[in-house]
Amino acid sequence: MDKIVAQLRRQQMTIATIESFTGGLLADAWISHPGISDIYRQGLILYHLENKANWLKISPGTLQKEGLVSEKLISRLINEGVQQGLGKIILATTGNAGPKAQPGSRVGEVYLGVGDDQHKLIQKFDFVGDRASIRNQGVQASIHLLETFLSTYY
Repeated sequence: MDKIVAQLRRQQMTIATIESFTGGLLADAWISHPGISDIYRQGLILYHLENKANWLKISPGTLQKEGLVSEKLISRLINEGVQQGLGKIILATTGNAGPKAQPGSRVGEVYLGVGDDQHKLIQKFDFVGDRASIRNQGVQASIHLLETFLSTYY
């Protein structure tokens, strides 16, 4: 994470997080770094179906049809985050941490994404473990995905 923070500072880029199943753990990973406010702008936790739909300005029915754990949702979250100016780079999570499966997804099924106004990198994961483990794996994989995004596009 230190390498990522240093690169974002050098390039004067900002980042924001939009989380679902990680529920603030990803924001905490950023906020744990002293002086991070020069690059980390904000974290948004959209956990409930209606809150996600309202923030995305779509109907809950449309969101359910597209999938609450899906590449389409991650893409929408990144697009909306960039459009609203939450940060230059948006790091987003959605998934099913369990313990019960949600309609249309399995426990451990996760989509993570990172993007800016020109590029997106979205990846599907199938994590194994209990709720806490799946959430922590999501945070670690998000940071790794951001490293890949930065090395690819910046």
